[in-house]
Amino acid sequence: MSLERFTDQELMDELLNRRVEQELGFDGVQYCDDCARFKLWKGRGNPPDSYNPCGVGHRVKFRAPEDWEGPHGEYGFYRRICSDRRDAE
Repeated sequence: MSLERFTDQELMDELLNRRVEQELGFDGVQYCDDCARFKLWKGRGNPPDSYNPCGVGHRVKFRAPEDWEGPHGEYGFYRRICSDRRDAE
């Protein structure tokens, strides 16, 4: 993968995402399913590895609940910082 395919802004956003994630952990995560650009998987079965829930095509991460949180812990796709985020109505 070449960095040339990314814009300067996307590279800066990724660096900031990584730094903030290291400093804050998962406190205050804004999940992608609250964004108007979020795309649900509507196909049959499990989504393929190439499925990206971000309508803009950003690389997202997935947070699964920790064992101690039980099945009702927070989970979902997220990006720490997203300049393209639009709140869903």
